Amino acid sequence: MKAFHRSLTQLRNNVPIPLSSFHPSFKLNKSTPADVAPLMKDVLDRAALQSGINDYGWTRSGQKLIWRAAYDDSESMLAAFEALKPKLNEIVQAGAEMDRIEFVGPGSSLSEIRDKSDELLRKYEYTKPEYYETQNENQTGYFRKSPVSKGSQNATCFLISRYTIHDWEKTLPVMQQVIDRAFMEPGCIYFGWAKSGNKLNSREIFADGNAMREYLEHMAPFIEQFKSGHVPIAPDKIEVHGPEQEIRQIEGTAFALNTRFELYFEAEGFAKDKVEKVA
Repeated sequence: MKAFHRSLTQLRNNVPIPLSSFHPSFKLNKSTPADVAPLMKDVLDRAALQSGINDYGWTRSGQKLIWRAAYDDSESMLAAFEALKPKLNEIVQAGAEMDRIEFVGPGSSLSEIRDKSDELLRKYEYTKPEYYETQNENQTGYFRKSPVSKGSQNATCFLISRYTIHDWEKTLPVMQQVIDRAFMEPGCIYFGWAKSGNKLNSREIFADGNAMREYLEHMAPFIEQFKSGHVPIAPDKIEVHGPEQEIRQIEGTAFALNTRFELYFEAEGFAKDKVEKVA
């Protein structure tokens, strides 16, 4: 196990910081999808030109629409947000309601992220932003690695697990166990913890739906432990994002876990040629 932790630490030391990201969430009414589709495509085209971008795309569940954008550093993320904000505002003007927006970044730049995003959002009637600090300790924080095989970038899937924490000190060993389990999964190519107040989430990237399904099967004992109330961490919900043909592979596993899952499928205008930056 010590050798495993050394290899994990060495891997993380090769990556300067975890990914930074922002995630606006919109509620659509029945008349808005046709109106926002061209704007969604425009956002994709503009996002592709931003420096430092790692992943981006639209996913949708019913009338809920989410823009996902992750960057190699917080400076690139803020520059991209400033460039894309006018288009996000046009989506709001087209009839979509922005009900949530999250910013994720390292503690060293979180105050700058907060100041700049608050300034950019001040003149718009958006919901109050939420800020999550990435955890970049040598072991419990994050990892980033190359896929075992070069599959289609269009198969990439994303998982966001959300928790409420009752005791941070007692939660750290649990966080360690979860990230150790994730690191052992060959199809898990990124894992990052982020916290805000008593809220904690993990953001994970998988090579495809099969890799995510296998991970969830191996995570079942942890999820059961969380639900039992015997640990100081309580699961709120798990969001799954990706191509429908990939996400459908985890439906049976998700149902068997008997916890709150939300499935978001690629929406019209989703990035079909994702940037190949995970390394």
